Amino acid sequence: MKETIYRLPRGFIEKMQDIYPANFNTILESFLDKKLSSFRPNFLKIDLVTLKKELLRQGIRFQELPYPAGAFLLNTPLRDFQKTSFYLNGCVYIQNVSSMLPPVILNPQNGEKILDLCAAPGTKTTQIISLAPRSNVVAIEKNRIRYYKLLANLKIQGIEAVRIGGYYEERYPHKIPDYAHDSREDEGDGSDGAGEEYPGDADEQEFSPVEDDASGEVYDGIPRVRVMLIDGMWVRKKFPEYFDKILVDAPCSAEGRFWVAEPKTFKYWRPNKVKEMVHTQKKLLAAAFFALKQGGELVYSTCTFSPEENEGVIDWFVDKFKDRLEILPIETPLKNSCRGLTGWRGLKSSAPLHLCRRIIPNAYMEGFFVAKLRKI
Repeated sequence: MKETIYRLPRGFIEKMQDIYPANFNTILESFLDKKLSSFRPNFLKIDLVTLKKELLRQGIRFQELPYPAGAFLLNTPLRDFQKTSFYLNGCVYIQNVSSMLPPVILNPQNGEKILDLCAAPGTKTTQIISLAPRSNVVAIEKNRIRYYKLLANLKIQGIEAVRIGGYYEERYPHKIPDYAHDSREDEGDGSDGAGEEYPGDADEQEFSPVEDDASGEVYDGIPRVRVMLIDGMWVRKKFPEYFDKILVDAPCSAEGRFWVAEPKTFKYWRPNKVKEMVHTQKKLLAAAFFALKQGGELVYSTCTFSPEENEGVIDWFVDKFKDRLEILPIETPLKNSCRGLTGWRGLKSSAPLHLCRRIIPNAYMEGFFVAKLRKI
């Protein structure tokens, strides 16, 4: 193994050896190389057959993956791909394959009320709308800068953003930045969105959810997403038992995105960072529980390996709301996926944590964790 791998934090390497003793060397080596670029179609603007014809016509080399449907690996230089008309027009979205899984597992359907609780920069929000254009989606983001990246990506993808509870825009219009530049590759760093937020208490937002037309939020052929600049903790008050489905792609320590060649991807890591993330993740899940209808489904995901942020958080969640949540099985044909951990450094649970799924990193997929639950 190359010595450069030991640039990664020692505590992280030791943890990885405990989590994946059988695959330790292979997984550690995956941090040496940048992940291959991948993309998916925006079904609002193009279908698979037309996209593949256009890719061939413009000389783009690609490989279609068997799962998830519509996932492609890019074998052409990314810069050349970004100059194509279908990219510039929002017909495709550059996205890691692992990141595509949570919306697919959520399985959004037209007419459903769906919440994307940690939405910016819009990667999974736009995917949800692409899969279910007549669903009623609310996208929440607390960080002002990332919020405007969310708005920019919705616009590029042909989705109208309807701002609700626009506290910041109404009171500080001169501070609204211009994010017309392309931010489709910025899936965030997994942090908790630290940065400047709108001033004032989130309770000052003036919004009450209304019953939407069952056909979904589409006007003049253009899908709509309601967006809010607000801390996700407040959804329990703003949307009590309102949503059919909720995606909590939680802020995390982002260990799945470590790359040895770029120290900025891991220099922030420390055990206390993991603890900070766990605290935030638990608060978000608790808020999401109260915003979810009885019988509704919730998908929780992270791009990290730490069991404290994954199985540990799910174990806490199920225990906190005893007899009101059940973990659902996740079916995936991926060979690089494995069951959730049922024991690790003192983690002992009666909950069926094995039903969760871990994605083991490879040449084109980041390390990921996904759990699916139903409110009973």
